[in-house]
Amino acid sequence: MLADMLEQTDELSSLINDLIETARADEAPRLVDDIRLDELVENCVRRARLTFPGLTFQADLEPTVVEGLSDRLRRAINNVIDNAALHSRSDGLVVISLTDGTLTVRDHGDGIAAADLPNLFQRFYRGKSERSRPGTGLGLSIVKQVADQHAADVSARNHPDGGAEFALRFRSVVPIQTGSDEGSPTPARTTPSTGR
Repeated sequence: MLADMLEQTDELSSLINDLIETARADEAPRLVDDIRLDELVENCVRRARLTFPGLTFQADLEPTVVEGLSDRLRRAINNVIDNAALHSRSDGLVVISLTDGTLTVRDHGDGIAAADLPNLFQRFYRGKSERSRPGTGLGLSIVKQVADQHAADVSARNHPDGGAEFALRFRSVVPIQTGSDEGSPTPARTTPSTGR
């Protein structure tokens, strides 16, 4: 009984957090920062490795700078990676790639049912196979909401070689150049970003 109560408490806490995050769509715009997206994704991957120790997370991340809010982007990226992990086999592989301003996350699970594909990013939507699992049905809608706020497109498909693949394509990427002193990539602020 105690275990059931703890599980229900965790689900309620998750629902409250997701509802708060969803409500933030109506917030007034805040000042954005230049964010090293590759470093943010790497932090999310590190978290996922701790949360899902049985899975293998393979990441290939190109240095990328976007304008945005780091806390919101972190939430969206965590949601996509967690979604891939939850749909992987117990010893599965999750492949994460960031190149040309596009973040892709692919699992090697059973893929997405054709009937679910058009509805994945709707609030509270849960596919037939998901209704027996814990969850709020808000995780992917939050991803869509954050994408909209960051001039990004989000999509999902079944990968030709199996599993599901989610992509976040940022239309506004800040060009970066190699710093002359330390050799590390830095935003090239002399070149304005586009699409904002």
